[in-house]
Amino acid sequence: WRLFSSSSNSNLGGISQCFSPSPLPLSLPFCCISSNFSVFSPHFYSPRTIHSHNQSHYKSGFADNVKTLDAALDLYEQMVLTSPLPSVVKFDKLLGRVIKLEHYSAAILMYKHMCFLGFIPVDHYIMTRAIICYSFLNRIDCSFSVLGSFIKRGYAPNVVTFTTLLRGLFRARMICEALELLEWIITVKVCKPNAVLYGTIIDGLCKEGNTSAAIQVLRIMEKG
Repeated sequence: WRLFSSSSNSNLGGISQCFSPSPLPLSLPFCCISSNFSVFSPHFYSPRTIHSHNQSHYKSGFADNVKTLDAALDLYEQMVLTSPLPSVVKFDKLLGRVIKLEHYSAAILMYKHMCFLGFIPVDHYIMTRAIICYSFLNRIDCSFSVLGSFIKRGYAPNVVTFTTLLRGLFRARMICEALELLEWIITVKVCKPNAVLYGTIIDGLCKEGNTSAAIQVLRIMEKG
């Protein structure tokens, strides 16, 4: 069955016949950008040097004091070399701060560096932040490739993950693909859409001037 009527589809310029939920090939594989890791200290490629550090230094709100990218990279280096390693929550907070400073490419490199090191337990919160960065960089293909990392690391993408993907699709004005993704989410039941997810769809459609499709989505939301 189809969630959206043929008239709405024609208004959208035609929705593709098949939307594949499988992760797309990563267009910027690690081997192609590894040289960009020069922004990090070279000793990351040497045997890990362990430094003791008072964990209270990473108390709640520590990342809010970071005002520049250089400061964020210095703090990241310090965290990586600290024993015991700060919790993954702290790395997530620092990554979020880099994103808030709008250094999306640097945030992606930091995420990839965490994955490369192997001893930082990258979780679904950090991977979702990677999706956010890719969407701001207009790399929706890479956003979807991160879904493969979710599965590889034993995490199931949730409603927050898919809402983030939908925001990226609307940011890239990929309206048909966003509707196809919504249809796939509902049909396959990979997660239960909530008000935030539906609101993202409705807001995106209204901004594109497609109120008829927005009304259809609203009715689907009301039916639960």
